[in-house]
Amino acid sequence: MTLGWVRRWSEAWLAASAGLVLETIAIAVLARSELAGGHEAILAAQTLLPVALLLAMPVAAFGALLLVALEQSDSARGRWGVALWAATWLGFVAWASSAGRLLTGARRPAFVVLAVVVGGLGGWLLGRPANLALRWLSKRPALLIACVFGAFGALESANLRILPKLYPGFHGGLAVLSLATTALAVLAFRGVPPTIPVRTRASAIFAGAVCLFAVGKSVSAPKLLRLQDNVRWVYLEHAPLLGYAVEVTAALEPPLPADDDAVPPEHRDGERLLDLGGRDLLLVTIDALRADHVGAYGYPRPTTPRLDALAREGAVFEAAYTTTPHTSYALASLMTGKYMRPLLLQGLGADSETLADALRRYDIHTAAFYPPAVFFVDHERFGPIEERGFGFEYKKIEFAAARERPDQLRAYLITRNRAERLFIWVHLFEPHEPYVAHEGHAFGDRAIDRYDSEVAEADAGLGLLVDVMRTERPEAVVVVTADHGEEFGEHGGRYHGTAVFDEQVRVPLVFHAPGRIAPSRVATPVGLVDVLPTLLNALAIPTSPRVRGRDLGPSMVGKGEAGTAFSETDGQTLLARGGARLVCARKVGACRLFDIAADPQQLRDVSAQRSADTDALKTEQRRFIASLGRFEAGADASWPHALRRGLAGDVEAAMDVASLLGDADVRIRRKSAETLFELAYAERTSTLDGPSSNLNAPGGLQLGLEVTEPLRRAVATDEDELVRRWAALTLTRLGQPAPLAFDLVNGLQREWQRTAALALAEAGDPRGFDVLMAWWSAAYPAAGAPAEPLPFERAKQLLDALARLKREDTIGSLTRGLADVRLRR
Repeated sequence: MTLGWVRRWSEAWLAASAGLVLETIAIAVLARSELAGGHEAILAAQTLLPVALLLAMPVAAFGALLLVALEQSDSARGRWGVALWAATWLGFVAWASSAGRLLTGARRPAFVVLAVVVGGLGGWLLGRPANLALRWLSKRPALLIACVFGAFGALESANLRILPKLYPGFHGGLAVLSLATTALAVLAFRGVPPTIPVRTRASAIFAGAVCLFAVGKSVSAPKLLRLQDNVRWVYLEHAPLLGYAVEVTAALEPPLPADDDAVPPEHRDGERLLDLGGRDLLLVTIDALRADHVGAYGYPRPTTPRLDALAREGAVFEAAYTTTPHTSYALASLMTGKYMRPLLLQGLGADSETLADALRRYDIHTAAFYPPAVFFVDHERFGPIEERGFGFEYKKIEFAAARERPDQLRAYLITRNRAERLFIWVHLFEPHEPYVAHEGHAFGDRAIDRYDSEVAEADAGLGLLVDVMRTERPEAVVVVTADHGEEFGEHGGRYHGTAVFDEQVRVPLVFHAPGRIAPSRVATPVGLVDVLPTLLNALAIPTSPRVRGRDLGPSMVGKGEAGTAFSETDGQTLLARGGARLVCARKVGACRLFDIAADPQQLRDVSAQRSADTDALKTEQRRFIASLGRFEAGADASWPHALRRGLAGDVEAAMDVASLLGDADVRIRRKSAETLFELAYAERTSTLDGPSSNLNAPGGLQLGLEVTEPLRRAVATDEDELVRRWAALTLTRLGQPAPLAFDLVNGLQREWQRTAALALAEAGDPRGFDVLMAWWSAAYPAAGAPAEPLPFERAKQLLDALARLKREDTIGSLTRGLADVRLRR
């Protein structure tokens, strides 16, 4: 049995190796126009193929199991083996492909169980017919090999064409299946040589030789490939199996990291060359509208007559880019002027001020009309942004057709005084998939035809919105853009969210203001993040220094400077400067450079011919990416990453922050101890069901010894007084009062008195009650007395602490806090 298994595995691996060789050759032939020459194909065979051979070893065992099960599937035992194999494979694919929001909670396990049942039943029913077919084919070796590798090719093609670049688990499952299927070719050699020991010896020797070759070549492969961007790009994009080898080599020899010495550029309001003072604003965003399907951007079909009319009389930005081709991140970036995806991934930026927030502060009334789906992707990351509805005071959040929104807008406008200034945002959901053909906009029945019909329907809705707005507010400024584009296979993908080529990330951007904006076309790259500072500066409203966008007003009058645009997905990044587009595969660090003027379809990589430009853009991009989180952190830009996470309120970073209490830099130790004090409150309140629930429950203990032990050491041994104080108060807040806390509450320094009293009260100790009451009364004094400003977060903590003590004599003072509506609950 052991010899037979060794033989089957060796032969299955050799068959899989043959499949990998075929893929290597096929890519060299089919993608030859993208390879710089034959030397790159040879390099791939010398580097990627050996790595792929090693990766195929465990898959070969899976293939050998399939072979054994099918050989015995004329019996019940064999059919059970086939059923188990099929159930395992389909269950893996179902589990790996069902991590999205549609299959949350119990639905995901139910989906996987259903897949396992379907796979098992299918394997049981097909086992016997498959056995008969293989028996017949095994007598015709040439035909069997042709069928097996034909099936291998078909699965490879399916891997490239079905849901391209979406659902990695699904594509991983297809890759496993295609490799495992090659094991069936072994049956063509069933009788040669006739004895198991001889066949086993021959298979083992051959397999051993291939293994030595693979190991020997794989050692140097990562270094050889590190600077071969084009080879890695081509095989990552086009090779379903060797693409995994690209990722492995990149993991062993990672691409250059972001530049840690980067200094984030400061935002500056430029000269106010665009004046929109006194005007109302209408911002219309159209979901999934790619720029090159708009007439004003050169599209021959009459999809957007109303938008084209605005473009003829306004400013058209020919190279406008979304920050991320997902609605949630794109709109959040548009409304905040920041690159929100990288910030939210670091736990930063959810507290960002939005365009509506800024305008409301200057007495401009705001209203928004959008569908709930705008936060569909990664909604859990947006927190306050989603809860506050981007800061708009009036919100109509519902799914509505483009032609229904004008009536909603009209109903809102008639409720407003004409003397009031307004900012209104409408998001039209057409032409998001699924694409539907609309009456009066017939272009055909292909997906792209129906998409164009949806674009035309959205444009009609846009026209009605402008008509309604301009009827009530004739001088209103109209800004039209989109959250992202849509791909129809131009670079092997579908829909959006997967790549940063123009079809997914280039969007229309048009500003129209009668009498204020002259007709113009701007070619320099810009981004959605630039809309907020443009409008604020045009209205003479100061822009926050945390904003990353720039004022486009100078560009509209011909005085703008060359700019850049950045866009990203999970797998790719784009840096656009001038006519250059640097597109990089994030996981492996391979980049391509495209000249958009000579190659608008982005099909010809010119990085080899323009190596200096490519290197310069790579460096610029690394520095830009490194600056994002640091810029948001402001003066704390030099803090370690774990500390920045803690500063953003990420309780899960507490253990890493606690480890910084041993850092040699006293600044880092102080900030870490102070941050742990705040994280202790965040962790405690996250365990309570609302502010009034179980107020006497011990809080913070879930942070564990990994946090409390470093705090105790800091209290006992740290030479810095501030570190010891913060550490003691954090322990107290965690329900483990430290003697130093009692010294502080009885001390003479008011701020430390207050903080110590707060920590003690949260631990249920009333010894700082008088200090807390004096603090509260200073912030919320009796009528007529001046108030001492108190940040809302601290006020909330103070309120919780006083409520925990349950003193009836606090009620009169606490009711004065009702003036802050945020504290009323």
